[in-house]
Amino acid sequence: MKEKIGRLARGLVDGNPAVIRITPEVIDEKLLPGEIFKSEIHLVSELRLRFRGLIYSSNPRVKLSAETYSGHFAYLGYSVDTSHLEDGDVISGRFSLVTSSGERVIPYLFTIKNARNTPESKVKIVQPGAAPAKNTIQKEKINESEPVIFDLGRNTKSASRADSKNDPRRLIALFKKTKLEYITGALQKSAAVAALQRTLDRLQTFDKYKAQSEELLKTLEDIKNDTYREYKAADDFNAYRELRFRYEKGERSPELFAAAAGILSRSLAVYSGLDPFTLMSLNFGTRYGLLSPELIELICESLVLEKSAGSLLMIMLKRLYETVPDEKILSFICSYYIKRDITDSRAFFWYARGVEKDVKSPMLYDYYMKALPDDFDERLPEEVYLYYSFNAPTDERCRRLLYLSVVKYCPADTTIGKNYDYQISQYLMGLLRSETPDASLAPLYQRFLNEKMIDGNNAGAVSDIVLSRILRDIPADVVSIAITYDELNGTQQAQVVSGSAVFPVYTEKSHIYYVTEDGEREISHDHDTEPFVTGKEGLLEVCRQYYPSMPSFLIKNAREIMSRETIDEDEVNALSYLSMAEGLSARFRTEINSAIILKFDWIAHPECKNALLESGRDRGISGQARIKYIDSLIGLEEYDEANAQIKRLGIEKISSPSLLAVCRNAIIQNGFEKDDYLLSVAWGLFAKIIFDDVSLNYLCKNYNGLVSEMKELLLESKKAGGPLYDLPERLLSQMLFANVYQGLDEVFRIYASSGTVQKNLLFAYYVVKCSLYLSKDEGFDPEIFNAIKRTLSGELMTGSAPVIMQLAVSKYFSEFDSLDGEDALICKKIVTLLTGRGIIFPYVKKLSGLIELPQEIKDKTFVSYQGKEDDHVTIAIWSEEDDDEPVVLEMTYVYAGIFVKPVLLFSGEHLSYEIRVTRDEKTEVVREGELEADITQPDEQRKFARLNRLVAGSAEPASLEWQAEMQAYALENEMVKRLF
Repeated sequence: MKEKIGRLARGLVDGNPAVIRITPEVIDEKLLPGEIFKSEIHLVSELRLRFRGLIYSSNPRVKLSAETYSGHFAYLGYSVDTSHLEDGDVISGRFSLVTSSGERVIPYLFTIKNARNTPESKVKIVQPGAAPAKNTIQKEKINESEPVIFDLGRNTKSASRADSKNDPRRLIALFKKTKLEYITGALQKSAAVAALQRTLDRLQTFDKYKAQSEELLKTLEDIKNDTYREYKAADDFNAYRELRFRYEKGERSPELFAAAAGILSRSLAVYSGLDPFTLMSLNFGTRYGLLSPELIELICESLVLEKSAGSLLMIMLKRLYETVPDEKILSFICSYYIKRDITDSRAFFWYARGVEKDVKSPMLYDYYMKALPDDFDERLPEEVYLYYSFNAPTDERCRRLLYLSVVKYCPADTTIGKNYDYQISQYLMGLLRSETPDASLAPLYQRFLNEKMIDGNNAGAVSDIVLSRILRDIPADVVSIAITYDELNGTQQAQVVSGSAVFPVYTEKSHIYYVTEDGEREISHDHDTEPFVTGKEGLLEVCRQYYPSMPSFLIKNAREIMSRETIDEDEVNALSYLSMAEGLSARFRTEINSAIILKFDWIAHPECKNALLESGRDRGISGQARIKYIDSLIGLEEYDEANAQIKRLGIEKISSPSLLAVCRNAIIQNGFEKDDYLLSVAWGLFAKIIFDDVSLNYLCKNYNGLVSEMKELLLESKKAGGPLYDLPERLLSQMLFANVYQGLDEVFRIYASSGTVQKNLLFAYYVVKCSLYLSKDEGFDPEIFNAIKRTLSGELMTGSAPVIMQLAVSKYFSEFDSLDGEDALICKKIVTLLTGRGIIFPYVKKLSGLIELPQEIKDKTFVSYQGKEDDHVTIAIWSEEDDDEPVVLEMTYVYAGIFVKPVLLFSGEHLSYEIRVTRDEKTEVVREGELEADITQPDEQRKFARLNRLVAGSAEPASLEWQAEMQAYALENEMVKRLF
């Protein structure tokens, strides 16, 4: 700013100020509460002309990284502090830019929006019970018009099924199967013979299998004659030995096992235990019913001798039990599964049979419960209820299934139901101390949860049970449920079990999220839940006695007090205590503290001032509570705290009278020293026409802003009669710097009246006034003209008078009818200086009657044009009778964008002209017109004046007077030629 003032003081007026492009022109952003938002404003000069300037922010929450800038471009950083603001609050104001090319305003508006309220939020809504989306692969569509070709070499299934029926290997296998059925008695002899014959006939058509066909034909003949035997030994012992020998050699034919089973059934003495061959033979015999009752009884008796059992034995025994349901077999099967700790569905089938038949197998009931399916929905055997009524299962799952069955199938008034009362109550007591229940346990709590179970250790858990809800039909890809509450911190987790989850609902303002395996959280809307237990609300009061700080109780108490229109001192203390409880969310604390401030009359109870300070000083409060809090502090004369809170919380929504009182106190305590925050507050109040002598004086001393604002402040301060400090000087400097001239004279008079005037600033003002007079024909106030004339008179003596001031004064003199001695002297000196530098304007000819002008000025007609300094200006002239090309002459750049061309014309001569301007290699005509001779003092005896009179009188050559003057001029001209 000082640099431009110095240039103006030397008479250097910037004819082409920089054109500045500002981005953005308007700022409108949505911010999160508590966010520190940072951004920039970009200033760029279109023609790369340098510029300088200042920038101010009207809102203390919007702070600039720097207030000055200069160059061809500038990046102005700023930050926005949204601390302690809430959803819906706004930060509004503007950036005021004071540049060397003028003043600009950038309005800004920052709206506070919670993330969960914004439409851009990425929370995915999932409807309850909706199936998870599956990734599907879109198959390529086959063009039906094109034939589909398959690779027959790789696709063996394309072979004809009819051909596979005639496969010789398949025919051989079919023959053997039919023979086996005949041996085991499944087919009668006649049916077997017919089937074997048909198969053999098809096989004999293949020459390659001729030998096998003959062997099979021999077997068929033996069957027809009833002489077919698989063994040839004379007695059963030797026959069985022969069969075993063939087995040891590797034979595994059905005929082998069928023959062995037949021998064992006929001769029990041959049976000597369950060796592998015997076991396979018996297994084969059970499959086809070849074992005799006597052999089966022998097998059952010998089971007690088996130390271990394989899978083949179990297969044989299970099949055998279906034929002969012997208790020994069932006991052996159950013991087999128990020893191997097998609890799957196949084992449960046999455990259930064992319990039903009451077999004597150790731990049978325990494994029955272990293998009990989760979805088993029948009454348990009575023996199981009785067995566990004296000794509860050790396995947690068994306990749960047993107790749920008792609740469902054994009413409380039955003997079994009564036997389990104490046991199930103790079980639930243990659960209350250890874990959150799943939905399946709801019947247990519904029946057994009572007041006697509540103590100091489990009161919180009992209250959670009473407040719990069940969410069912949860999507399959969800592994857990996350629950949040507006009133509480953190997130509560609940595992999903069988598509359901149980969780306590402490308040109505809860939010449920589905959590998938990859950790993605999806909010659930419109979900239906059901109570975990019903009719147990009375237990909450008992729990409250043991655990009064339970979140649900605290929230309920707070809500009850906060629902009242006014509260008393005791209730203030109660809410204050509740707000300090652990686990409460910042939002709910804010709600409580706001209720404390809003619902209590603090002015009427000054003794409670400490409670007010505690509620508002370090705790969050809402917008309305913020206003009352600060108003109450001011009413209690706690100005320092009120000012600290306004600085911390912001001035949004604070009542103006309260703000003025705090501002006044802070200004006085700060000793009227400059403070950006206090300036923002004081000016914001002044803009609303709310001020007092302190704030007005403070603004006069320290405030800088737009010219219009500072001028309004100056006039109001002058009207109030208070001290103006250096405000007039600051304002005048800024007006000159920013080219804002409305009210310039009024500001200058106030500045000049202070008594102390800086020379540079005075000359800069004079130069600007002269420039406006010359370029825009703004009239001079006579008082200001006289001041400029007096100043210029002294500067002419030193030779340092700015040219623009000389031009303005001389032009102003040209409008006078006469000049006194002093003015004439000044005017003549100015014209002499200007013409000596070649600076001649058309208005100078008007001074011919006031001062003596040089002859070349009097004789010529001047054409002027005002443009830009870097323009190339020419004038094209045509004479009246000349239709040829015009004469093109360059116009001379004289001063401050003004171009002048003198033309010598005689009286009555008319010339047409065009003024042409060339810019950026483009020429355009900017003015057209005609020139007439401008003769100054035509009666003088100057040569040009006499010639001009002679030319004018040539229209009447018969005039004796013209003839005499013509003869005298010719004689004088001839004498001059001869003498000189």
